[in-house]
Amino acid sequence: ASWVAKMVRYADHIPRALDLGCGSGAFVQALLDAGLDAQGIDIAEAAVGLAAPELRERLRSMKARTGLSESEQIRQAIKQWLDSRGGR
Repeated sequence: ASWVAKMVRYADHIPRALDLGCGSGAFVQALLDAGLDAQGIDIAEAAVGLAAPELRERLRSMKARTGLSESEQIRQAIKQWLDSRGGR
């Protein structure tokens, strides 16, 4: 079994997934193919722009703030993503 299938098997009780650092969305697509409701965020707008057109609606480019620790950048990205979804 592929590593995605193994991951999904261990997370079968989780209906949704968020890929941090999704790039062009290859992992998001693999999760979708495995039956999860997946979305992705990345600070590289150019990478997100390389995603297949039908996948782009599930990917977001978030602005990174300089001077923040990596964990704070991740927290900010998740907050931006939640805000873009109305807090859900």
